[in-house]
Amino acid sequence: MRTPRAPWLLDYAYAHRGLWRQGAAPENSLPAFAAARMAGLGVELDVRISADGEAMVFHDSTLERMTKAKGYTNSRTAAELSRLRLLGHEATIPTLAEALDVLEDTPTLVELKVNHGSEGPLERRVVHVLAHHPGPVAVMSFNPATLSEIAGLAPDLPRGLLCEGWRRGHAPLFPWTRRALVRAFTETPHPPPDFIACEVSALATFGRPAAETLRAPLIAWTVRTRAQIDRAERHAHAMIFENLDPGLVRPARTELV
Repeated sequence: MRTPRAPWLLDYAYAHRGLWRQGAAPENSLPAFAAARMAGLGVELDVRISADGEAMVFHDSTLERMTKAKGYTNSRTAAELSRLRLLGHEATIPTLAEALDVLEDTPTLVELKVNHGSEGPLERRVVHVLAHHPGPVAVMSFNPATLSEIAGLAPDLPRGLLCEGWRRGHAPLFPWTRRALVRAFTETPHPPPDFIACEVSALATFGRPAAETLRAPLIAWTVRTRAQIDRAERHAHAMIFENLDPGLVRPARTELV
């Protein structure tokens, strides 16, 4: 494995959308980020573009699941989104800058939610916000073109490619053969990622072979059970976890069995 561009990347387990739980702090909220920071964890969070070009911390493309509002997230301005309370809590949708202010020096993985063909506005805003943040941070996306945009705007910013495996009833993200999967990472017009973040169920068949070919760190997502902890520890260098006691997830290892 080559030396990571972000040497801190393998020193932490990452709380998925912050350290949230049902009935407590909601996902992707300032209280969830504060809880993760206090627990000494890293954090993974999601960002989407608002109607007026702000980077908002929110996972879904629509508002129904997490708020009492309806419609597309990107149809509302930052001010409108910031007034929406997350269900079951007083917390509202934060901007990326607000989240980073709470996280301070917490190692943070920022996932950019960008549809193919819509690249540009969110990447530029995220790079601008991160340029003013002193803490350790890396960006991730399922969209390789987004990572290319980031590479052009901020060449030194660590970039991770997200990937997932086969789901029944859905087309795979890449052809389901190991050779083709690895080739999807290595024979591409886009710059190679600095790390790979792979769905925990596809670590052995997809993530680890690709990571070994690129000699890149491998992060498992989203780890939710003891069995998945074991799988992540066998195949990955770090993990993104959810709804687990933080004491069960250990910092990453640089050597795999």
